[in-house]
Amino acid sequence: MRGAGYIIYIYKEIYKEKENTVDPYSNSLKTKFVDEYKKIYGQSPILTSFDCQKLVDLAIDIDNFVELIPIAISRLKKIKFDDINYKPGANWLLKENNFAKVVNGEFEKEDKEIDGWNL
Repeated sequence: MRGAGYIIYIYKEIYKEKENTVDPYSNSLKTKFVDEYKKIYGQSPILTSFDCQKLVDLAIDIDNFVELIPIAISRLKKIKFDDINYKPGANWLLKENNFAKVVNGEFEKEDKEIDGWNL
């Protein structure tokens, strides 16, 4: 059986871990994302709990995530999936690897010209 000292040690370790975590529902990342989205779209996005957690996860994975937020959102506004009549928004941007793909330019349309025709 372990003594009170061990319990205090465990409590301190848990407290330290909680102290270093970011609250996904109220933090500067969410504020930055919402503010940038509002600048470009004219309205605040409605974010799910998954979206809020994904913002924190992306900030951990991507070193310059905060600087990339305005770039990603401005590029997002230009994306359209005409074949399925879908315009992606904040929730789509935060799913899977979409943020990285948008920042990397994978959804930007290239003007193709074949025999003088723009496609």
